[in-house]
Formats: sequence, structure tokens, C-alpha cells
Amino acid sequence: ESTPEYVNSGISAGSDCQLTNNTINMTRGYGIYLKGSNSTINGNNVTTTGTQESIYLYGGINNNTISGNTVTSNSMGIFLKKQSSSTHPNNNTITNNHITTTNIYAVDSSQGSYNTITANYLVSENEQGNNAVNPGPGDNVTNNYGPLTINSTDPANGATSVATEKRITITLRDAIRCGA
Repeated sequence: ESTPEYVNSGISAGSDCQLTNNTINMTRGYGIYLKGSNSTINGNNVTTTGTQESIYLYGGINNNTISGNTVTSNSMGIFLKKQSSSTHPNNNTITNNHITTTNIYAVDSSQGSYNTITANYLVSENEQGNNAVNPGPGDNVTNNYGPLTINSTDPANGATSVATEKRITITLRDAIRCGA
């Protein structure tokens, strides 16, 4: 008999749970493994340095809220995994989290559907903001952002003999998100 995946998790929870203000540091296993519905994961600091996700939602779970967490991961920050073609995570909300990962995606909800992923700071291996999400069918992915990246300046960096009244222009890669 094999060991269930959740055994090596920092926290494993089912339905109707409040997982709040925990600090979890894992070198192997999931930070938080959620296998139930109607739960809240809020205000946690989760770091995983192994190959498992920091926050892992599994199976036909729905109506969970993941918000206000700080996640640092060598794998995906948040992964929504289906149990079967008809049993998958849906109608979950992922909002106002700060997720940094070395994986291709900060959030992968491609195996779920109709999830809301919005207003998160997301940085993955080569992407940030909305581009750091691998969405599922019907997902609402909006207003996710990453660090400001300067594309160019005028005058150029290191320029000499610049007039003191010269207006400085900075061109950013992405639009600034107000109210964050």
C-alpha cells in the first residue's frame, strides 16, 4: 500500500477549515494540502524548497478562498489538481497573495475550472502577473502583477552632459497597478 500524498505535508486539511497565520517551511512535501471545500487559507507564510507545491488543492473541491499568503516555492506556488476528468477543483478564489517561484507558473489551475485568480503579486521563472498563471476553462484571471521592470529611460542610463532642465522619461514594461 502506498503512502497518501498528504502525509508529508506541513498542514493537511479537509472541508470547512480556517488555515490562518501559519509559518510553514518544507524541504519535502506540500506546504498546505487541501482536499476539502468551503475552506479559507489566509495570512500564511509558506516556503517549499523541494519539488512539491506550496499550496496544493486536490480533487472535486470548490468554494475555497486563498488570500493574503506569502508563498516562496521551487515548484508551483499554488496547484489545483484534478482527481479525474469529472472530479476537479472549481469555483475557488485566489486573491491578494504574494507568490514567487522558480517554476514555469506561479499558479496552475489548468486542471480545474471557473476559478478566480486576481490581484496577486506573481513571479515565476520567466513570467509575472497574469502571464505567470496557467488557467483552466472558464477561469477569471485578472489584475495580477509583478515587479516594475524598466524598459528604457531618456536620457539613457549613464548619459553625460544632460541639461538640468531635461525632463526624465521612464518607460515601464507593464502598466502600474494603482491601489495594490
